[in-house]
Amino acid sequence: MKTTYSIGLGALIGSLAITGVWIWFFRLDLVTPLVCRNHIGKVFTSPDGSQRVVVFDRDCGPPPEEYTVVHVMRGRESLYDRDGEVFVADTGVAAAESGVSVRWEAPNQLVVRYPQTAKIYFSVTRLVEVALRYEPFK
Repeated sequence: MKTTYSIGLGALIGSLAITGVWIWFFRLDLVTPLVCRNHIGKVFTSPDGSQRVVVFDRDCGPPPEEYTVVHVMRGRESLYDRDGEVFVADTGVAAAESGVSVRWEAPNQLVVRYPQTAKIYFSVTRLVEVALRYEPFK
């Protein structure tokens, strides 16, 4: 009986370890889709059509927390794939009303405009083949 219990416990621990490594290796976020909702504001397609940028609100809670996200997408990427997130800020209003906008200057150059009153949580200046520039406005 003790051997059977040890084998079963070992199999359970091994399965959990393998699952944890798999989740870490593939960088899966299993929690965000369960507790957060995305509300699409605007979509901007690159001049060559190979990429698109989505400006949206991510509403997570409890407690309620809403912020504006700018996400660069190639192919069939998901908005929950955080690799494409280039800008996250609290603008105090919904993405459609926040004034956050995006302009493609070239197929690999992107300008993100945002209100200077926004509280910026995250921004990057380079994402794979895309260079980003930020312009705050009043």
